[in-house]
Amino acid sequence: MSLESLISLLLHTHPNQATSFQLNQLPPNVPDKLIQHIRAQSLDRTPVPLSSPNQNLKGIPAKKLHEITRLSSYIHSLHQTGLKTPYIVDIGAGQGFLTRVLPAKKILALDSDGHLTENANSYSQVSPSSRNTTTATTTNIYDAQVTHRTLHITPESLIGAIDDWIRGDGEGEGEVPVMLVALHACGSLSIDALRAFTSTTKAPSRNWYPSSVITIPCCYNLLRPTDFPLSSPNPRHLAEALLPNPLPPSAYHLAAQVSNTPLTPDEKRKHELSTKKVVWRALLGPLLPPTTLHTRGFIAPSESYAETQNATSRPPARQNLHTQILTIASPTNPNAWGADALADELGNSPMHHRIGKLPASAYVSWETFVRAAGEKLGVPLGRSDTSSSEHGNDTQTAYDTHRATQLETLHLLRCQLGPVIESVILRDRVDWIVGCLGSSASVSGDANTNSGASGGEDVGNAKWTVALIPLFDQTKGSGRNMALVVLSAP
Repeated sequence: MSLESLISLLLHTHPNQATSFQLNQLPPNVPDKLIQHIRAQSLDRTPVPLSSPNQNLKGIPAKKLHEITRLSSYIHSLHQTGLKTPYIVDIGAGQGFLTRVLPAKKILALDSDGHLTENANSYSQVSPSSRNTTTATTTNIYDAQVTHRTLHITPESLIGAIDDWIRGDGEGEGEVPVMLVALHACGSLSIDALRAFTSTTKAPSRNWYPSSVITIPCCYNLLRPTDFPLSSPNPRHLAEALLPNPLPPSAYHLAAQVSNTPLTPDEKRKHELSTKKVVWRALLGPLLPPTTLHTRGFIAPSESYAETQNATSRPPARQNLHTQILTIASPTNPNAWGADALADELGNSPMHHRIGKLPASAYVSWETFVRAAGEKLGVPLGRSDTSSSEHGNDTQTAYDTHRATQLETLHLLRCQLGPVIESVILRDRVDWIVGCLGSSASVSGDANTNSGASGGEDVGNAKWTVALIPLFDQTKGSGRNMALVVLSAP
């Protein structure tokens, strides 16, 4: 089998839907040619050296503390190069962990979830006049004045919020430099931040100007279909990586996978458990009852909260045809996927969805797992009576050791493709940004893809520098460690 055929097979075969024919085509181990291809096409994830002070912050998980400290230190290092960032906008600020450590004079913290904004306010003293409103003012560890605001973020609403914020500042400083920061901006939120940035670089009449933008994207499965590819309909990075165009829905989920990182004993146990979860759920398929008219329909995870809470007052969910079976795109759209195709590609059939998440205790043994799944469905699975055993439906027959080994191989091979897929997505964004900024932009470091987009490589004469920076350490659990950075010349 050619390398391109193997990659296509892996992308289009989810363990939950894998046929014996597909599994029998898999190599028993990771082929050397696949490993070499992955290394050649993946971005270097080695974190850049930074002097990160130990922040005395309570109530922040170690992984999150690592990320906000590193990002804050990186921004501080930019100050030393002459980049002006007295005003920073924290896009998708959440509970305000990053906001608390940003080195700035004033900060605008935006999030679409009012509950998270309230939690962010709880870390600092909020003025009584700000309570029970969509805007509140606090301070951070650098005594920066922080304005918290709840906002459904789009490129237009983001620009408008910054306009209002700067206009209401009242210090009469004229045009002020503003840095946009989006840490783990889910799905298309990072694209919206970049669109706001590029559009304001062409609008010098405002009372502020964008000095830089830093986005660390995540949740590629929540991208809008129109947000990849961005640089061109047929980006060369896809062809070089031997990835199909368009990417199948499963690829956007795999882009979040991390491979080849050293594991501690505890992490190894978690990895083994996560693999067991994938394999056992796939083995459960033959035991599941057929879908009927009374079976609850598929609800994507991104929609389940709004479904259960009936949160009509919340901002509308970001639509994504790759993961949400809400609409059927027009036949002219090559990215259109019907419900059946999505269920096959993502392995999330109605029955698998109804089972949902099971506790780790359910995976102590195969029999325990089957019983727990049956309880969630409200039907007995894998009965071991004589009648069912004759038909091969008892739990012992359902657990096929050979098939389990094949499914584990399939899962591990699929995960190996994650870094390549994410690298292609990020390089496409670099080409797109360079195309938007034109000849005033240069590309630096690993982001230099020698693309055909209009834009120079002479950093000395460029107004903007575009770079992909590995900010975080993946061994500390920060899988999404790449930052797309656009900096103005000092």
